[in-house]
Amino acid sequence: MSLARQNLFQNRLRLLLSAVGVALSVMLILILNGFLSGVYKQASAYLDHSPGSVVVVQGVSRTSSRPAPYSHTGASPPFGRPKGYPGCWV
Repeated sequence: MSLARQNLFQNRLRLLLSAVGVALSVMLILILNGFLSGVYKQASAYLDHSPGSVVVVQGVSRTSSRPAPYSHTGASPPFGRPKGYPGCWV
C-alpha cells in the first residue's frame, strides 16, 4: 500500500469528515450558482418578452446607477430643482 493511501485511511473519521465538507462546499457553490442564474433570467425577462426591438432608457453616470448630474455641465435642470433637494445636484 502506498504512503498516500496509508495516510488517508489511517484515520477514517477524519477522511469521512473531510469528504463531507468538500461535498457540502460543492453543493453550496452549485446552489448559489443556480440562484445567480435565476436572478439574471428574471432581470432580463422583461426585455426578452417585450414586443419592441429598441428600449429607450434615461442616461446613467458611469459611477452610479442614478441619473447623471447637471452640475458638471453647468446647465440647470429642465424644470427647476425638485423640492427637498439641497442646493446642488449630487
